[in-house]
Amino acid sequence: LDKQETALVNLRGFTLLPRLPELAQLHRQAAGRCILDGEIISGVGGKEDFDNIKTRLAHQSRTRAKLAAARFPACFVAFDILYLNGDAVTGRPLEERKALLEKTISESEQMPLARTVDASGKAFYELVIRQGLEGVVGKRKQSLYYPGKRTRDWVKVKNVQEDDYVICGYMLAQHV
Repeated sequence: LDKQETALVNLRGFTLLPRLPELAQLHRQAAGRCILDGEIISGVGGKEDFDNIKTRLAHQSRTRAKLAAARFPACFVAFDILYLNGDAVTGRPLEERKALLEKTISESEQMPLARTVDASGKAFYELVIRQGLEGVVGKRKQSLYYPGKRTRDWVKVKNVQEDDYVICGYMLAQHV
């Protein structure tokens, strides 16, 4: 984000604004030139729906993208700040980066800030599960940001629903 424009790029370097035109003004919420880490979400009735985003990103024409924006608006949830006014802040602890993010970004419906839960992590995870959401990410307060790398300082705890089954036998279908 800078004074004049918003650039929205995924991990593969693909520009997303043509498909998500409602996010083109996010730069107006920044108090400086910055690079953020976050996630694009879309949902109806306050519930995130990953299929909405997949559909939105598949639209090729600007007209279809605008129609989809009206029906399934997207938002960018800001998790972290990586650069501010030309300086890398990835070497600072997460706590500092979160404070810097809150000072730099004016939060809105189109760009909410991801919140930190210091205590009651298990209770928070159970709430996430009851809401039918994907899960949570646990991060150490002093963790640094390593672009493109995964470390043990950040752990995804997913809402995985699975079960084990044993197949004891089967019958071949009979043709009549």
